[in-house]
Amino acid sequence: MGGDPKQKLTDMPVDQHKQLHKDLNDHLVQQTDEFGNHMRPQRGNSGAKIRENFTDDQRRDAVADFYNQDKSKYPDAAKDFFDQHPDRR
Repeated sequence: MGGDPKQKLTDMPVDQHKQLHKDLNDHLVQQTDEFGNHMRPQRGNSGAKIRENFTDDQRRDAVADFYNQDKSKYPDAAKDFFDQHPDRR
């Protein structure tokens, strides 16, 4: 989603990491612009294309919305995200 390559990463078990990405992708496919483009990375919708279609603020807001939906599901990842982006709380 265009985060800082040197940002702090959250330690978590592999299975939880896979589930987080599945849940996040399910959320991001619903985040669309006026042309029907969505934020889910996939073949034909690369990170570069997503960054071209959506601003940094739009992408960060989408991730904040994801973590705010159910803060108890991925609490450590949510905490790390909001610590790095306190303006999104």
